[in-house]
Amino acid sequence: MTETIADRQATFSFEQMVQTEEKKPEEEKKAQILSRRILQGIQNDLEQMVQPPPEKEPKEKKKAKIVSLPIFQGIQNYVESEHILLVGSPGVGKSTALLRCLVGFAKKELEKPKPRIPVLIPLKSYKVSFSSPEDPSGMLTLIRNALKPQLRLTIPEVEDLLFHKKRLILLLDGLNEMPADTVRTQLKTFREECDQIKIPLICTTRELGNGDLGIKRRLQVQPLDPREIDRFLRECMPGQAQQVLQLLSRDNRELSRTPFVLWMLYQLFQETATVVDTLGQAFHQFFQTFKKYKEGAPVTDERRKAWNPWLEHLAFTMLNSPEPNDPGLIISDEQAEKLLVEKFGDLHGAPSRIEELVKYHVLERVWERVTFAMSIYTQTFLRLPIKPFK
Repeated sequence: MTETIADRQATFSFEQMVQTEEKKPEEEKKAQILSRRILQGIQNDLEQMVQPPPEKEPKEKKKAKIVSLPIFQGIQNYVESEHILLVGSPGVGKSTALLRCLVGFAKKELEKPKPRIPVLIPLKSYKVSFSSPEDPSGMLTLIRNALKPQLRLTIPEVEDLLFHKKRLILLLDGLNEMPADTVRTQLKTFREECDQIKIPLICTTRELGNGDLGIKRRLQVQPLDPREIDRFLRECMPGQAQQVLQLLSRDNRELSRTPFVLWMLYQLFQETATVVDTLGQAFHQFFQTFKKYKEGAPVTDERRKAWNPWLEHLAFTMLNSPEPNDPGLIISDEQAEKLLVEKFGDLHGAPSRIEELVKYHVLERVWERVTFAMSIYTQTFLRLPIKPFK
């Protein structure tokens, strides 16, 4: 859904931060002293070293240190030495960060005598059919497609460019968009092969349980600092800054402090010249004008229209939970399918409704369960006659 405002985002750059863990180095000096004494055969000193007095240092020193960095500085610090997993909630700016990395890397590489090619690969375009004996992971096919029409390469040529000549920098956007089984097997193997020969790789994902490909360096994108929100409002919505700040202050969710929400409010103001009273109204109005929703799904218009009543029924049932402490945002595959069969009957000669909705990313799995993507949550829940969340 963030693609609808991608062009406008290029006119304003948010200064965003990421957090990562920095582990303290081991105490190598003590180990070296111990080794020397062993070699010297000083048995008494050896026993004293093997059985040291109780540790007096506080346990907190063993914990990893959390470091905050500007997002691009964090990427530059680690990209040449280790693979990076850029993690964040929907709308926080992961895809935009990769676009800017693409431009930044390209400019730097052009200054070198033998430049590498940064390649931005939208993982949502992955298909299981891409996998073949010459390309088990399907990633070489994705890279080839991303390089068109500038370069028309065969799979062996892409493999040579990547693994032998080491001329590519890989930017993988949307790990959560891929099937979990593929992530855990073929894609993880592909990533490990790139790691062994030091191919730079940055991957974005949400916290949705598809796996982390074994990438150790995680950069967690942080919500916008209040000063960044204020800067955006002063530059882009100067006459409505106070109204927007009041609107955001009434919503304590992390979502309200993302670039996507601010750009959504800006776009709605450009169209209506007014500021909505709640974020719920903003989402509702925004999706009313969102005409390209899932147009890329290879299904008929009749089938696409059928999705809305399925989702509305699921949303109403889930959010109408009798349990006061149950937010009603997660449901098992089996229970969801049963609800739809009871309401709409069986799908004769077709796969299950839930599998269809998951396949086209209208629903998203959390491990082995299904949860609503934010787009569906706003489309359905916010127009139901029940009290909105505060």
